[in-house]
Amino acid sequence: MQLNFFLDKRSKSKKGFPIKVTATHKGKQKMKSTGYFSAAKDWSGERIKKSHPQYYALSEELSKLESKMRAAEFSHNSLEAALDHVFKEHTGNFTDAAKKYLDAEVTRNKEHGLNAINSFPNLEYSDVTETVVKEYLTTRLNKGYAPNGINSYLRHLSTLWDRTTPNGTPNPFKGIRAKKKTTPNKIYSLPELQKIAYTRTIPTRFRPDSLLEVNSRRYVWMLMFYLGGIDLFDLYQLRYDKNVRNGRIEFNRGKGGTDVFVSNKILPQAQEILDIFDCKPYLIPQAGNYRNYQSKFVSRFDQSILDLELSMRPYLKAARYSFINRAKELLIDERIVKEIVGHSDQSVHSIYTGNFTDAVRDEAHTRIIEI
Repeated sequence: MQLNFFLDKRSKSKKGFPIKVTATHKGKQKMKSTGYFSAAKDWSGERIKKSHPQYYALSEELSKLESKMRAAEFSHNSLEAALDHVFKEHTGNFTDAAKKYLDAEVTRNKEHGLNAINSFPNLEYSDVTETVVKEYLTTRLNKGYAPNGINSYLRHLSTLWDRTTPNGTPNPFKGIRAKKKTTPNKIYSLPELQKIAYTRTIPTRFRPDSLLEVNSRRYVWMLMFYLGGIDLFDLYQLRYDKNVRNGRIEFNRGKGGTDVFVSNKILPQAQEILDIFDCKPYLIPQAGNYRNYQSKFVSRFDQSILDLELSMRPYLKAARYSFINRAKELLIDERIVKEIVGHSDQSVHSIYTGNFTDAVRDEAHTRIIEI
């Protein structure tokens, strides 16, 4: 096996140019990245120069790598197998393997994971590089996707990579993230909340017989607020037979891969809306899969509040943030609010380890939604 180390000057990162190696054996040639980097001035031909700040350590590592590659030549039947063994690479199609892994998932992360993998190019493991990941990030940004959403997908893709490859396999998604923009204000003031809750006028573009359809989006939005600032994703999936017990909604709120237990009382304001919908077994009307429902929800909610002259567009998170802001205005203990909204520093066992009883949380909850 003939080995040649070289500096790949086609791509550069903050660490420098990547050090790569080509292996030639019986007429076949393969190129691999060593995972190490060097500045052009610290490299000469096929070797690192003493001017490199990590010359001794890096020289030793490259020497060890060369020895492993030569040893693998005698223990494997092909050049590809030898190099895959040394570099701990996983063969096959990343997309197919990720979907197969997700098929066995039963948590909320399954849908998010599928959305992430479907947004990524269908590639073999060997073709998924840092350059490809960065191009994916740039393309998503150019299409107008929010940095937070892109980063969420990248975290899912990174997890899927780790779960479907052997331990030690370099992860091309690691550390690559979109720069976050300043989060816009997503809080409605008390007068604006009152407008959304109590105005029942029909926007001029709608016929009188479409009143319920138009206002149903407002009902759903207010239901998110009345039930404790819950997410639309969770509300869409809540069922009477699985999540309503003794006048309370109980579910695990998923966020960032963790499940947070929520148990909130269904107060009269929320019950009134639920009675209007009357769509058992679900709490709110269903319209296909959540992704389609969500995309239509925002636009139709926007249409339903055109005449209210609110200060901002109808962010889905505004119900949650407005609930928390109302608690702040009322000087309610932050720890109580965290338990009501299912903040991520709680655990699935918060029903046992929470700091406050149902009665204490219910009293605070009642004050917050009295608008």
